[in-house]
Amino acid sequence: MENLYETLPSIPVHVDFEKADLSTLGEAVKLKNPTDQVELDAAVKKFAKTPAEAIRLAGVNTLRVMLKYTKATTGETKHYVVDPYSYRVKRPKTQADRITWYMFGYDHTEQQIKSFIVRNIREARVLPEKFTPKWQVEFWAK
Repeated sequence: MENLYETLPSIPVHVDFEKADLSTLGEAVKLKNPTDQVELDAAVKKFAKTPAEAIRLAGVNTLRVMLKYTKATTGETKHYVVDPYSYRVKRPKTQADRITWYMFGYDHTEQQIKSFIVRNIREARVLPEKFTPKWQVEFWAK
């Protein structure tokens, strides 16, 4: 398994959940049969109230997600099919700046690892498609 962090930009790993906007993530569970649509739909309904929770549920179960994402640079909204790997936080340079959360995932359209600013993810739909991790998946179940 290739080391994901050799391909990612340098972002601090330490996360202060008390001051970051992902601190309120709900519970995520490991599903018995994640590709079963009925089981997946029930889990999404119960455990994925926000896009961030849906992404974590997908990551815990190595399932793909379809994102509706607004690019920060252009304002353009696009759809991506992504294998989710982790959340990372970028610390502010000054006290006036806010913490920025990123989701790192493998984008199947561009066939590369990409970072997505979490606050710009408009929708996240968990797909009943398993993926085989190329790197360590860093989502956890409570």
